[in-house]
Amino acid sequence: MNRGTEFVTGFYLKRGAIRATIAQVAVRLRIEATMIEQSDIEIVDKEYFEIVEVKDFILVLRSKSTGHYWCLLEQMCNGHRTFRISHRHKKTSPYHFQRNKPSVAACCEYIKSHDAYQLEKERRKAELRMLRREEKTKKKAPSTDK
Repeated sequence: MNRGTEFVTGFYLKRGAIRATIAQVAVRLRIEATMIEQSDIEIVDKEYFEIVEVKDFILVLRSKSTGHYWCLLEQMCNGHRTFRISHRHKKTSPYHFQRNKPSVAACCEYIKSHDAYQLEKERRKAELRMLRREEKTKKKAPSTDK
């Protein structure tokens, strides 16, 4: 980088002669927030999800099958409505980013597939623990062969 320039959100600006305005930076980033609508809430499968919270731009769901929490943040990106999906395992743990999806319906489908994966993983872990327990009990049992 040349001396006398600063890097600000993707723009190199000369000191003393700032050519990019805040409006240009906003155009470059192209991120605006929109609002969660009633039609978005109606799409959510109430049998599968518990709606925890609905605020202006945020829809928080809890999966009844796994108990995991999902935060859907609605955004406008490049003129398209998108939802940023974040996830946490417990109510007290922090959220971590999962995916971006174009609609609430697509978010719900993704969450259901993620839950199926998690439940299968837990089933396999339980099965493996049971097999290991059986192996330990077989090793401890005294041999009756002479």
